[in-house]
Amino acid sequence: SCFSLKSAAIFAFSFYLAAHFLAYLYSIFSIVDEKRTLEKRELYDGPLVLNDKYKNVLYGRKINGVYMNVGVMNTALLFDQSKKNEKSGGMDSMPAISENFFERLTSSAQSVLSRQSQKREDERFVYFTFVNEAYSQMTLNWLCNVDKFDGILNRTIIATSSATLCGSLRKEYPKVECVKIALPSTFSSNLDWGKKEYIQWLILRARILRRLVESSIPFVLFETDAVWFRDPTELFESAIKIDDIDIKVPVKGYTGRGQSLSFDPMLVYPTNGSRVLFDEMNKRLTMNSSLYDQDILDELCRVQFNGVVCRTFDWAQIADGKWFKLSDSERARYSPYIVNNNYYVGVQNKMTRQAMNHMWLLTPKSNKCSIVRRRRMFDENEALAKLKPENEDLKPEN
Repeated sequence: SCFSLKSAAIFAFSFYLAAHFLAYLYSIFSIVDEKRTLEKRELYDGPLVLNDKYKNVLYGRKINGVYMNVGVMNTALLFDQSKKNEKSGGMDSMPAISENFFERLTSSAQSVLSRQSQKREDERFVYFTFVNEAYSQMTLNWLCNVDKFDGILNRTIIATSSATLCGSLRKEYPKVECVKIALPSTFSSNLDWGKKEYIQWLILRARILRRLVESSIPFVLFETDAVWFRDPTELFESAIKIDDIDIKVPVKGYTGRGQSLSFDPMLVYPTNGSRVLFDEMNKRLTMNSSLYDQDILDELCRVQFNGVVCRTFDWAQIADGKWFKLSDSERARYSPYIVNNNYYVGVQNKMTRQAMNHMWLLTPKSNKCSIVRRRRMFDENEALAKLKPENEDLKPEN
């Protein structure tokens, strides 16, 4: 009987250890799953204002003070919480956009369009982005990237709350139109995802986009954390020749997880449909603080709200952060014009990811554009493209 009790105790203890070991394995694979299933809310692509100083990490390895392979930081921000309480008290303090800013922005856009007089009217558009001080370096890196291509910088308008960034652009990239927007100092510093100022930044951006549409300005909204391997100008110029569209956006690499559309780069034609879309987006953002612009865009396009026509770019044309998780042999199957650096939180983590992939083009000390680094990035991408199997045109798996 003693032997039986001993055997039973050993069996129970072994079962206990095995159960805990299996639970441990499950926790690893359920969290580190490449598709990152989150219980409540997917990690959103946000405007370029995010704060680096996150305290909580859901998963990831920390190397030299930087989190690598990070899925989500500051995880409390990703799940259902009362943003409405934070925002409702601050909506009365929602900063106004001066009419002077809109006039300068519209004037800059019309100037950019006038430079394209040799093009057909339906081929003319403006590259537009809206950034703050936190993304100054990322913006300079993007400018170094696209300076390789002819005709992008002189079509670009950067609206920013940073006077310093505008000053740098006037010296280093005089072809770029920089339009300063006067905002409280809280918008010049890093903004935490989901907090009041972050939500207000989304609303400000939506209002600016609506005004561009109202002013009959065709534009491509982009974000400067993206890498541009090929000049996408012809891709955007030809879009309306192929489809009858109001807007055109990329698709997500991870589908079946709620949203299917990425927010940018967003090609927008100033049509009745796009006016309706941005009117409704502004209305919903203002009235419901639990919504984000991506929520609204996805829904309005899905139901074809009031007849709005939304088309999509193939993932192989404009890829998202999933591309960074592919092996070289998998990357070789695609040849995207643009790769968005999303699914990562924090400016420093995004910069590190680009540096690890030889896509950080600024010199360490002076933050100047390095022609050598840029050449290396494009050479490596061209070498990668040569590895693509013949007659193979693949789309990302769900």
